[in-house]
Amino acid sequence: MSWNYRILQHRHPSGDTVALHEVFYEEDGSIRTWALEPECGHFESIDELKGALKMMLNDVRRFKDAVLEKDSLPGAA
Repeated sequence: MSWNYRILQHRHPSGDTVALHEVFYEEDGSIRTWALEPECGHFESIDELKGALKMMLNDVRRFKDAVLEKDSLPGAA
């Protein structure tokens, strides 16, 4: 089984959004299943999604040597 990230359109009464989801495929290329939760939230446009992904990649590069320990953060259980 293979998978990739795909942009899914979400219909909402207050306005449509797009989100990036994992999609899993059968060997014949048909969709087998997909992740219900998006990888990084909902966005009003593909350009907004692209901007968020660029910011994420920049932050990964910037802070790759300064990983935060989740349990040490305020409010962590």
